Amino acid sequence: MKFEKLQNQYQWANNLAYMVSGANSIPQKEVMNLITRRFYSIDNAIKAIQIKKYQNNSSKFPKLNKKITHEKLLIVGGGSSIIDHLAAIESFIKQNKSINILFSSSRHQSLFLNLKGAFNILVGTEGKRLEKNIGITNFSNYCILPPAPHKISPYIPKELEKNCLELNDTIFSKDKADAHLAVTLQAAIELNSSDIFLVGFDGYSASELNDREAFFMEENQLIFDHFIAYKKNISLTSLTPTKYKNISVNSIYALVK
Repeated sequence: MKFEKLQNQYQWANNLAYMVSGANSIPQKEVMNLITRRFYSIDNAIKAIQIKKYQNNSSKFPKLNKKITHEKLLIVGGGSSIIDHLAAIESFIKQNKSINILFSSSRHQSLFLNLKGAFNILVGTEGKRLEKNIGITNFSNYCILPPAPHKISPYIPKELEKNCLELNDTIFSKDKADAHLAVTLQAAIELNSSDIFLVGFDGYSASELNDREAFFMEENQLIFDHFIAYKKNISLTSLTPTKYKNISVNSIYALVK
């Protein structure tokens, strides 16, 4: 009865993450942040917080080869502008046959099934989204993981372990190094890209922002700003509309015939 009164007073919910946090004496806020903001499973979030020393974690994955040279790179995000401008994006890819494709999110990857030899970022449970959206049968893309040691192990379908490459380093702070965008931009650096084009990095308008979107918008803006300041020799251009600041914008329609 006392608990029910407190539950009503503080609007506690019957949430599995809260229950698991209580059972393991772990702050539920940390667990919820990892689940809702980093897309980790409850099990992996609990394991990550329980690990006090992870510096000695070894990796079984080969490193991304820094000698790989791809001057132009198209990074595909998860924004709805991918659908709005799909025909133009496809034309841009066809007209730039040597450009490499990096899927920061696999949300719209089912629209690009004919692409071979692309790269996928695997952070958190992105591997599960990949399984759901396109399946992993005959999957030939390289999967890029954050640099070791991993505070939280990404979900990697067993069939894709042979496709995985790990980043060598990061230019970002420890608290942001495993963020989706940070891993994406670090991969672009290690692929020796000098011209980076973005599609599907829409951002959120003020009227759309809830706590989760506000967190991502702020974090991504900080990551973009750090990248722009740290890598002045790399051009960063969005080819679809974006609400992120300090990024050059060019209409994709001006670049396709």
